[in-house]
Amino acid sequence: MENTGPAASHPLKRYYRVDEVAGYFAVSERTIYRMIYAGEIKTIRVRDRIRISVEAMRAFEERAIEAEDDR
Repeated sequence: MENTGPAASHPLKRYYRVDEVAGYFAVSERTIYRMIYAGEIKTIRVRDRIRISVEAMRAFEERAIEAEDDR
């Protein structure tokens, strides 16, 4: 099974910055912030910095795929 998804390029990296998540999903940083504030993507804070875990990215991806399949 080929390793794809958010951690494919950095297998040891567990948390990503908003700009990295935006790049992965090919959307703007503003879109990611909107998704965070809407509760669509879970985050943690390290001091005043927002970080998004690989698990949160995968969970969002799975929900998005399921929603698309339900259409």
